[in-house]
Amino acid sequence: VFRAGYGVTKNPLPWGRPMRGSYPFDINNNATATGTYDYVTTLAAGIPAVNLPDTSKGTVVLPRGVYIRSPNLDMVDRGTVQQWNVSFERRLPYDISAEVAYVGTATDGGYADLNVNVGVPGGGGTAAKYYASAGTTAINDWGSRTKSRYKGLQFALNRPFKNGLMLKGAYTWSQAKNMADEDGWTGLTWNYLPKYDDNFAIAGFDRTHMFSMGWVYELPFLKDRNDALGAILGGWQLNGVAAWFTGTPYSIGGTNNAMACQGCGSILINYNGTPEAIGEAGNIPPAGTTDFSSYTYFDKSLFSQPSGLDVAGFGNTKRNFFRRPAQWNVDFSIFKAFPVGRFRPEFRIDISNLFNTRNWGAPNTSFTSPNFLTYSAGSSWASASSSSSSRRAPGPCRGRARLRPTRSPRASARRAGLGIQMGRRERIPPAFFFANWDR
Repeated sequence: VFRAGYGVTKNPLPWGRPMRGSYPFDINNNATATGTYDYVTTLAAGIPAVNLPDTSKGTVVLPRGVYIRSPNLDMVDRGTVQQWNVSFERRLPYDISAEVAYVGTATDGGYADLNVNVGVPGGGGTAAKYYASAGTTAINDWGSRTKSRYKGLQFALNRPFKNGLMLKGAYTWSQAKNMADEDGWTGLTWNYLPKYDDNFAIAGFDRTHMFSMGWVYELPFLKDRNDALGAILGGWQLNGVAAWFTGTPYSIGGTNNAMACQGCGSILINYNGTPEAIGEAGNIPPAGTTDFSSYTYFDKSLFSQPSGLDVAGFGNTKRNFFRRPAQWNVDFSIFKAFPVGRFRPEFRIDISNLFNTRNWGAPNTSFTSPNFLTYSAGSSWASASSSSSSRRAPGPCRGRARLRPTRSPRASARRAGLGIQMGRRERIPPAFFFANWDR
């Protein structure tokens, strides 16, 4: 089966969110008592009057030092989002279907701030363009100026549950690039014009490779026997989900005090090797170690602080130049049903993180720290998940066993449960029983 599709739409971002929060849409009015124990006002006097700007002339004078985001009237048109895909699916032997697809997305005209109150290299704060009237406060010009690109080659493998086996797997080889990871209430890494094009780089959520495979397998032996041996040893089912994927990118900041370019953007570290992210090649602490400082993720000698007042003074690494280690995880479960008349009691053992995998985030990225590029116990993620990047406390695998007597679906939706929770960590938590009764 051959499929193809193309679609185009406009950026649906509502203006209400990014437009709030700045002057004159939001006005903060602070009143401070003159003494430590003095009062600001009384109930009779009420809340002090708020000083509102004069809007009668259609323009508002910007007070010094206030936060401002102003729409650029020449860049407010909604951007376009284009999406396309081409796929081919084929039926293979053993009831397996395989699919290969190329998908892409191109967004032009995403909304972001550009600070126009920037200075010049070496000029310091007083060199900011609008220093005389606004000081060093950012003056954010808000408009549809960003772009993003995504391209991916996707493979899928599926087998419906038949003859005791089900498979469902997917692999994606992709690249995501953008100028900012958010749309609307966001800024750019560099506002300085000679560095503006460097904003377009690998996205912070990019994962080059993503693989996942799920399976359900009914053990074939003794499942059709009706005697005691079949009831005990037959009808077991093995289930699992395995995931492996590339780590997400990150940047390492640097320092160049001589640059003193007010509002120009970030200073990143110099990397004096091959100008590519090589995160997967890092030196990762092995399982069970407590001496994390002995394992350096990159060669420290390849790093240095940037210098100079030209573009090189901002550092030679780009946005999201480095990458966290790859992550993988396997969850596994064993089911056993004991049909008894209209009921179907079920024994289950669920194990999260079967192989006790420790997945790592980013190492220490402070160049001046003695622990630069090393890991700590808090840098690890206990398990990997292709749908979430939330950090979890490090720990070994967790298991749960439970016995669930369940009435046949044809008889009633009522069911009862009784189970035992078990865990394997540095200290085993107490087991407990639970019961539920659903109508």
